[in-house]
Amino acid sequence: MLYDKNNLSKVNLPLFRNILDFQYASIISRFSKLPTFFACGLESINILDYGSGKNSYLNKLQHVFKEKLGILKHWDPHFARDFSDIREIPQAFYHLILVIEVLEHCQDPQKELESIKKYLSPEGKVLVTVPFSARVHPCPQDFSRWTKDGLTLLFEKAGYQIDLLETRGNNLMTITNKLMHFFLKGIFSPFFPLHLLLVLPQLPLWFLFAHCSRLPFINKYVAKDDPLGFAAIISRKADD
Repeated sequence: MLYDKNNLSKVNLPLFRNILDFQYASIISRFSKLPTFFACGLESINILDYGSGKNSYLNKLQHVFKEKLGILKHWDPHFARDFSDIREIPQAFYHLILVIEVLEHCQDPQKELESIKKYLSPEGKVLVTVPFSARVHPCPQDFSRWTKDGLTLLFEKAGYQIDLLETRGNNLMTITNKLMHFFLKGIFSPFFPLHLLLVLPQLPLWFLFAHCSRLPFINKYVAKDDPLGFAAIISRKADD
């Protein structure tokens, strides 16, 4: 299946996902920044993909860390459950933990972040991404959205320091993403012919938005108060 009308993240072809799903593309683009946060002396980097379900991001990191890739682990939990009893994962072992689009599905995100810390090596980092301007997507439940201030408070309460916290996308990307969802969902509607008549005149505008929103100089000046989401790199507090 190329597209699930209830969940665009189930687009199976990476090329199509990069084009159609701005949330996905904005997450993948953050991976290239990761090596700068690790000491050059590390011979290998063990990575835990924590809670991303069937859409593991580990294969996207091979070209980022290359020969430094160590042990990779993908743990596929049931969302919105207590993660604190994972016995098969070694403690203080992983240099990088991915928590990608997970926290919004947790009933107690602070508790989950506190649980994750025990699997993190002393010099380790956690990459967290969360949506902001995104449709409700139960997996099986969808509880939360955060602003930068909300994330800062959440990380501090969970005992982390923030190495990086930035927006993903801009207002133009958000509009473009919503237009694409509107178009694709209409494909499955019994009124598809009518939907097509409404959407076809908008496609040139969508292509213009899709192209322009990714241009660096456009991204620099377009407002970011309604972003796709946020990305953060966090680590243990120095006194922890």
